[in-house]
Amino acid sequence: MILYPQHIGSSIGFNEIKSILADFAKTEYAKNRASTLTPSSNKSTILHTLNQTGEMQRLIKSYAMPDLSVIDEIKINLKDTMTLGSMPQTSLLFRIKRILSDTGLFFLFFDDVKTSFPTLLYTREPIIIPGSLFELLDKIIDEEGNLNPNASPELRHISEKIINKEKEVRKLLNNRFDVAKKNGWAGDTEITIRNDRLVLPIIAEHKKKIKGFVHDDSASGKFLYIEPLECFEENNQLRELYLERKKEIERILRYAGKVLNDTAEDFVNILGMWEKLDFYRAKAKLNNLLGGNIPEFAQQSQIKLHDAVHPLLLINARKDNSEEKIVRNSINLNKHEALMLISGPNAGGKSVLLKTVALLQMMFQSGLGITASPTSELFVFEKISVEISDNQSLENALSTYSAHLVDMKYILENANHNTLVIIDEFGTGTDPELASPIAEAMLEMLCETGALGIVSSHLGALKKLPNKISRLVNASMLYDPIALKPMFKLMVGKPGSSYAFELAQNLNLPSKMLENAKSKMKASKTLDYEELSIRAEKLAFELEEAKRNISNKAKHLDKLLKEYELLKNQLQENKKIILQQTREKAAEELLQATSLLKKIKKDSRNEKVTKQDIASFSHQLNQAKETLNQSFIKVKQDKTSVKPIETLPNVAITTGDFVLIADSNQIGEIIEIKKNKALVLLGDLHAWVDLKRLEKLKNQNKVKKSNKNSVPHYSDEIMVKQTGFSHTLDLRGERGEDAIAKVSKWLDDARLISAGQLKILHGKGTGVLKKLIWDFLKEQPFIKSYQFEHADRGGEGSTLVELK
Repeated sequence: MILYPQHIGSSIGFNEIKSILADFAKTEYAKNRASTLTPSSNKSTILHTLNQTGEMQRLIKSYAMPDLSVIDEIKINLKDTMTLGSMPQTSLLFRIKRILSDTGLFFLFFDDVKTSFPTLLYTREPIIIPGSLFELLDKIIDEEGNLNPNASPELRHISEKIINKEKEVRKLLNNRFDVAKKNGWAGDTEITIRNDRLVLPIIAEHKKKIKGFVHDDSASGKFLYIEPLECFEENNQLRELYLERKKEIERILRYAGKVLNDTAEDFVNILGMWEKLDFYRAKAKLNNLLGGNIPEFAQQSQIKLHDAVHPLLLINARKDNSEEKIVRNSINLNKHEALMLISGPNAGGKSVLLKTVALLQMMFQSGLGITASPTSELFVFEKISVEISDNQSLENALSTYSAHLVDMKYILENANHNTLVIIDEFGTGTDPELASPIAEAMLEMLCETGALGIVSSHLGALKKLPNKISRLVNASMLYDPIALKPMFKLMVGKPGSSYAFELAQNLNLPSKMLENAKSKMKASKTLDYEELSIRAEKLAFELEEAKRNISNKAKHLDKLLKEYELLKNQLQENKKIILQQTREKAAEELLQATSLLKKIKKDSRNEKVTKQDIASFSHQLNQAKETLNQSFIKVKQDKTSVKPIETLPNVAITTGDFVLIADSNQIGEIIEIKKNKALVLLGDLHAWVDLKRLEKLKNQNKVKKSNKNSVPHYSDEIMVKQTGFSHTLDLRGERGEDAIAKVSKWLDDARLISAGQLKILHGKGTGVLKKLIWDFLKEQPFIKSYQFEHADRGGEGSTLVELK
């Protein structure tokens, strides 16, 4: 891939991204790959590296990678051992053993889930674990990294002899040491070893009390380490055993070195595999840090970035806990709008936007996730040319403008449809009157090359070019014309003003000077264009504000309509409940009156009530019953006489039509239709209803004449339930949920007919059903009391319930 100039990574932030990537790496190999990372123009290579990053992100969530920071040290020690043919240290063998063990576990993991990581699978394909090496190291090196005493039969035999001989020598020394301690010749120290020989620590002034050989003295000179004469022979034998053990250890280590040398190629390949995985893990960690996404591959020359943000800006914002303040932008470049000309005031975000596009494109083609929506699409370019910042060359004695012309010469000569061009501050650095026509000609030629790109400029003459040249589109960074503050939001389709006079006025520059400058500009008509541009931006700003306000009001209105629908439904439900409660109360009072009449007739001792009064009261009661019964009969007849409402499904609905709301069985008239909703008149109420819920009535004329609001009816439920109700409910043998459902319905019926005393049979059993029923009764506010039946009549096998 061709990058121009070569140092563009430093100007757009790519080098900083690579530095962060290198910090995540543990091995020198991975750090070098991160530091030298460059974009590729090979689509299959990019896809492969992106898949590596994505798969590694998933892998590190389910598999703990080993500590790879030891690999560099292993490689150095291994190289020295192989080159010099020296005996390997146990520390090196221990690290090699750990690497081989981790590799084996990793391969076992991959064998189980290899279909989930097809790209990473290639990393381990040619790798062979040297079984002979691992078996040897597993045998001779223990879990703490020391040489195993049982590394060989000979070593084990020598070790056992050493243990026995040390016991003999210590026994002799202990006897001598006890005498020395008893006589005060020794301090509070213990028997120790000097020059591979067991010795006694004796106070220096008593050295002549112990006949033997002085091997050493303490740092303070207080003690001398003396080997008694009677221990010479035993210590000599012990020393010989030490030498035998040393020779056997060296033999074992040299043999391990030979096996290591024979399998070095396989082991080096294993280290190489882990180094590659270290690099992939670094990319995955970077992606996790950025929250990066893998975009789609565009099939033709185009850039579609949705909700894009500069990665370094995102990282800094997260450090400051200000991520919510970041403004994300969307950029769309294609064959019809290939070059975007961005204008506007300084510090408005133009340069950051240009760097964002260039950096995300380079990250994508380097196999890294990008800080943009996963719905983004990017094309694989063969060339990326970026001109940002001051390219003044002291070496070649070039001015800023001269360097700009050199860069533009290269870009124009080499740009084609596979080129991405990013140019900041286009045409600046010299006299604007001379720079403008040159910049116009360059821009026209750049459009002809077929390249895609973004160009920023302050030259006013360039803003008129998109009206004359195809494939060129104006754009600007939104600016608050009232507060004179940048909004960092890209607006495509209109050029931006520099706000030079407004900013100068805001900085309290002399008004006389500003008026003088304006008068000088009027002659060139540049000021008129600038004022028109500012006025257009203010109108656009006000339009955006108006749209935002309308959107907020629409959301608020939608919320109010939903609340209205909810309240209307609640009102209708409450209306039904009130009517039902009223009828229940009337029926209840009628039943109480009937009961009272029976009591009056039965109580012959009541001398105050005459037979005539009883007859009159009975007559009135019978009339009330007849009226209530007639209403029940009429309701029943009304229910049975209701015919199904005929509708015309899938027929277009217009204003004035009568419709059926399918899921509520209500009939209303269409008042207004907007998009997918209709305003329906339901009696005195209006409601916006989804058109999908409405069906046009078949007979419109008949409905117009007979359409009236329906009133909820009462039924003959009380009479039916009164005759068939049982005051005892038997739940023995029922399942918990079924039993509670039956109790709930039974209590509702009991309240409807004003039953007083009730009885529930639940049995004793395990007590589970009884507890469920009591817990349910406890929560019912209409229950006055409940208790177990008397012991003589069932006890805890049944519960008596009294309603309020």
